[in-house]
Amino acid sequence: MAYSHKDRYNRLKALQICTNCGKKPARPGRITCEACYKIQKSYAKDMRSLQNDVVILPERPKPKYTLEQINAMAAERGISYGQMVALLDQKEGRYGKKSQ
Repeated sequence: MAYSHKDRYNRLKALQICTNCGKKPARPGRITCEACYKIQKSYAKDMRSLQNDVVILPERPKPKYTLEQINAMAAERGISYGQMVALLDQKEGRYGKKSQ
């Protein structure tokens, strides 16, 4: 018969064996062994430090042209919006080589 996790936990707890690894005796009055306790403690410490770290994202540069302006320039040249964006990026040297 298969045991559920709850059954395993209760059985190990009653036998005073670590409920985490199930191999070593639990600390007196506790449910985990010393090794598992140290691992859990260091993990919790790492998670707290990650939560406390403040990530400051750089502000995005304001675009030179609006969508409507890019659409108008593309229509004048008879090309698509995406092609116009690629031309502007190439002209400003954002991606690839700068055209002259």
